[in-house]
Amino acid sequence: MISNKQQATSNKQQATSNKQQATSNKQQATSNKQQATSNKQQATSNKQQATSNKQQATSNKQQATSNKQQATSNKQQLAELRPFIKWVGGKRQLLPELAKLCSRALWNIF
Repeated sequence: MISNKQQATSNKQQATSNKQQATSNKQQATSNKQQATSNKQQATSNKQQATSNKQQATSNKQQATSNKQQATSNKQQLAELRPFIKWVGGKRQLLPELAKLCSRALWNIF
């Protein structure tokens, strides 16, 4: 049989082991809590990024609509352009007058 002293020592060792296990469990709980907080922060960050992406997509869509409207407006303006004067006949007799207005460098191109 085990003596009382041995039983007390065994009980003391068991208590120490239990205390160490409790400390380990407490540390694990703290680590789990920190991980949960980190996960929550990551989820919040992801949500903010999704919101930002949605806003950017909306902005891009509005810009595309604006560009389309501008293109339509430009097309309508081009369709409305007409010559402001009609000139029938030859224009060769104007060449000497035009030559006086233009530099020699420009005429070398032609």
